[in-house]
Amino acid sequence: MSEIFKADDIVLVGDSPLRYVVEAGPFNGMHLPFYVLRREGGAVHSTALGSTMKRPTPNFEVGGTADWEDDRLTLIAGPFKYGAATWWVTEDTHGHQDKTYVRDMENYQPPAPAPETFEYDGVAYEVGATYVDQQGDRVTLTRMPISASERGVLTYPVNGVQSGYSLGRYVDSFGPLRKVEV
Repeated sequence: MSEIFKADDIVLVGDSPLRYVVEAGPFNGMHLPFYVLRREGGAVHSTALGSTMKRPTPNFEVGGTADWEDDRLTLIAGPFKYGAATWWVTEDTHGHQDKTYVRDMENYQPPAPAPETFEYDGVAYEVGATYVDQQGDRVTLTRMPISASERGVLTYPVNGVQSGYSLGRYVDSFGPLRKVEV
């Protein structure tokens, strides 16, 4: 039995590198199930047997994770080629590093995006993070400032009111700020 696809899944057909979007299906064909597809970015429809369709290999990247046997691996270097096969240097949950082929990895998850930060006076402040000042007041950097003198980027989480100070003036007046978990 071939894999079951649903509407809006991106698929490849046969050995073609062209990507298609599943529009409908599966339908019971005379011999095998088939789907109605549309070329990605196009409007023309066609059909394909489910047995000839596959999901595209995700674009793996350093920091992503994938399952291999009963372990979760982190991709730490790659991609590398061995003939037609692609592999990565991976690290398992015990800290062991090894070579793992893409074909053997499942459930790939891309790395979490790096937090947005703004540097002032040699300290990086994270957008969305909450900080406590010298007086014990908490403030959250709610958006990325254009400069340290921009006002309205700090909000008091207790009442949602924006600080009347710019980030630079707040740090100079009430710093240092210490990041806290909310």
